[in-house]
Amino acid sequence: MLKNVGLSRIIFIVFILFLNGAFFCSSYFYLIPQKQEADRGLATVKLNVQSKQAEIVQLREDFNLLKERLKEFSALELSGFFEAQNRLSAKEKIEDFRFKADLLNVSMLMDSGEILENVQSLDANHVLLKSSFSVKINAQDDLDVMYFLKLMQEGFPGVVEFETIDIKRIKNLNAPLLRLIGSGVPEALVVADVKMNWVTMPSQEDLQ
Repeated sequence: MLKNVGLSRIIFIVFILFLNGAFFCSSYFYLIPQKQEADRGLATVKLNVQSKQAEIVQLREDFNLLKERLKEFSALELSGFFEAQNRLSAKEKIEDFRFKADLLNVSMLMDSGEILENVQSLDANHVLLKSSFSVKINAQDDLDVMYFLKLMQEGFPGVVEFETIDIKRIKNLNAPLLRLIGSGVPEALVVADVKMNWVTMPSQEDLQ
């Protein structure tokens, strides 16, 4: 049978088998390691991309947080939080709020300021200053009192911390009282006693 095939064809078949074996060996010893190396490189690139994406997300979060902090700082600065406490200005502000809330009378009693220990403020060359004070209010409606307290919280210089709020109705409306109020005579129906703290953080130079 080999004689029928011919010697040249046998040599050709052996050559083809040799080429196949050589290709297999080259694939196994060269191409496959190259593919494995490429796969490892691709995995490394993917990890780097994921790491960069995580860094971008974190940077965005930090930037948004910084913007919010800057807004809070600007709001505190505009509120007068970083200014020295001026009692005359405080009385004028309370009188303005009394007029806006349509209160009959507001009297204020303020204690001397107290410097609180605060490492962060000292590091920034500022001091944390707290002054306790109370206001006594005469009004015709408790809603007017609540509006006054809202104005104090939102518009008073620095930060106002309410400690106690005591609102009492001392008179009830009746016909004689209505006639008296209608004639233009102010008559208090509600009294309030409010105790609060006034907190600011002025620079140390402002207190000298």
